[in-house]
Amino acid sequence: MEKEISKAEFKSAMTKLILKAWTDEDFKTSLQKNPNEALHSLGIPIPNNVNFSVLFNTEDTFNIVIPAKPTSSEIRESDFLTASAQLAAHEQLVLPTILVRN
Repeated sequence: MEKEISKAEFKSAMTKLILKAWTDEDFKTSLQKNPNEALHSLGIPIPNNVNFSVLFNTEDTFNIVIPAKPTSSEIRESDFLTASAQLAAHEQLVLPTILVRN
């Protein structure tokens, strides 16, 4: 894996990624076909052993991402905290578009 980036750098890179996917059809196609290369082009470090899948929400289709099940046989409270943190990372993109009314 390349160097790590801060949360602020990651948020900035993801903002650029979304904007570029919305405005550049060639990039959107590239992102679907080779997500690692597309992420790398925006300076997001990619671990060698991680595979990415890219889905696009539409006006009538919303993708729900379920965190990976913990590997231990007993699920602990900390596992739910991790899942909640992953949800919080996605809610800014998903919830305002379908659930939150100003």
